[in-house]
Order: sequence, then structure tokens, then C-alpha cells
Amino acid sequence: MEEARAEAVIAPADEPDRPLIEGILRNTGLFKDSEIQVALEILDVYLYQDGQEDYQFYMASTDGRVAGYVCFGPNAVTEGTFELYWIAVDPLFQGRSVGRKLMEKAEKEALGRGGRMMCVETSSRDDYEPTRSFYQHLGYGAEARVADYYAPGDDKIIFVKRF
Repeated sequence: MEEARAEAVIAPADEPDRPLIEGILRNTGLFKDSEIQVALEILDVYLYQDGQEDYQFYMASTDGRVAGYVCFGPNAVTEGTFELYWIAVDPLFQGRSVGRKLMEKAEKEALGRGGRMMCVETSSRDDYEPTRSFYQHLGYGAEARVADYYAPGDDKIIFVKRF
């Protein structure tokens, strides 16, 4: 008999989540140290800059453990366009709908704040194929590609979902 698994619980990130977020980023094996540093810098803005509205962070917990997080926010120079800055799910929890629940939360929050679309930038590297499939499965379409953006042979692909 298969063991029942708890649903992911989504809540705003808080200061004690900082090392957990760093651990998730490292555990995925996808991100370079420089990328992890940028993610943590954005987290610090969210945690420590009073009144900031550029970044929102939510954590997902399941089975009593932190399973993943999402960071998104409005693009200040647009009307209703939101950017997904980061999403990462600990490999132990991948395939358990944690990422989908985090994306649903980000989309719901964006829509509630007047959002009309969410844009996502990701890599064309082979190891990002599951990531691209994840976005497509959630209704995001690839709308742009910038060749050699991240590095020679590593294109930036921009996915968009309109609400």
C-alpha cells in the first residue's frame, strides 16, 4: 500500500527560511554559485528592505519539511506584467506537485495585484529540458529566444502566460 503524502502548504518566506532557500538552490544542481548569490541578494531585499514591493517570496512545505520556493514580482515599467524570478524545488520533492502549487500561488497573487501576464526566462541547456516542459505543462508558451545569451550555445528562452 502506498504511503499517503501531505499536500504542500504555501506561506510567505521569512528570515529563518534564508538558509533553507540556499540549500534548495544548491540541491537542485542546476545553479552556479554566482546565480545562487543573485537569488540570495534578491531574498535579502525582500527580507530587509522595508516597503519594497518588487519581490514576493513564498515557501512550500510538505511532510513537515521545506520543499521549494518561488520568487516573483511586477515589472515596474509595464502595465500588469509580472516576472517569475526564481522557482526551485528540492529534488526530494520534485514530481509531487510542489512546483505547480508554487506557480499557482504566484499567478493568483499576480492576478490579484492587477497582473495580466507572467514572464519566465530560462536556459536552453539540455539539463533545463524538464524545466521548460514544466512551464509548457502549466500553459506557458515560448515566445522569444535570444541565442547565446547566457553563454555560447546557451540561449535564453522567454515563456509567457496570459491571465
